[in-house]
Amino acid sequence: MADRSFAASIAAFADKTKEQMQAVLSESIQDVMDIAQIPVENGGRMPVKDGYLINSVVTDLNGSVIGKASETADKSGANSTANITLLVTQIQAGDVARIGWTAAHAMRQHEGFVGEDALGRSYNQEGKRWVDGAAEQWSQIVERNVGRLK
Repeated sequence: MADRSFAASIAAFADKTKEQMQAVLSESIQDVMDIAQIPVENGGRMPVKDGYLINSVVTDLNGSVIGKASETADKSGANSTANITLLVTQIQAGDVARIGWTAAHAMRQHEGFVGEDALGRSYNQEGKRWVDGAAEQWSQIVERNVGRLK
């Protein structure tokens, strides 16, 4: 009888551990994306002029698009929030997730651009690197969520 009780205890511990790992994964992805999407005017790195960039988030899980970019300008970023929430609620440990911004100017805003564009306009634009800035905090975010979700 003691063997069954011990086995049940181990199984319950394993289930709890899986649930905690899932919670840490989901919360950490959400936290990174929340940081990436903070507008420059609020102390973040995301440039928000008309809303097209912040709402151009596309999410992909294991090769399938689960959240599409919005074609409307909305400075609130409501569409991107919905796409990220879809990803966070569906992702499981071991899945491959991709998140990207598809606005025509996304890469130039992120990486910066010096020179003339195809229309002959001159730029000397420093990149905002909102993805890099958020991703650099991954370890600290995970550690914080592990401690919080114990």
